[in-house]
Amino acid sequence: MPAVRTRVTTLAAWAIFAAYVIAARGIGNAFPLSVFDMYQGRGGDTAARVRVREADGSTRELDRYGALQCYPRLPMLTELRRSCGPEHQPLDYVTRDQQRWLEAHLVDTPQSREVAIVSRAWWLTPREHGPEFTDCVLARCTASDAP
Repeated sequence: MPAVRTRVTTLAAWAIFAAYVIAARGIGNAFPLSVFDMYQGRGGDTAARVRVREADGSTRELDRYGALQCYPRLPMLTELRRSCGPEHQPLDYVTRDQQRWLEAHLVDTPQSREVAIVSRAWWLTPREHGPEFTDCVLARCTASDAP
């Protein structure tokens, strides 16, 4: 009886393994022997982030401000690639969150400090000439500090 049970267990194991191999070949991903295509591609040459640039050139995160009054009235942070070029492409979920935050904190009255909302793209590869980053101005604003 134990020999029959061992044979059935071995047969079941081989059947499960064969089903796995067929399924893995069918979808093109034989984990744990996969090449993980998502990691094969080369990353971009820039990394970008929406920031607020102060008059002195320093930058801060958007949520460091309490209220903003901007021109244009509602800058579209989620459409940076179209307005600033391909190097200005922050992570989509980050710009969506920043867009929601901005929409909730826009006011109609001027605030105390002049600032600019910019997309800042940092170059990740060494460059012989030119700055380490470039800014694309999305809106000119007046802002107040967060409470």
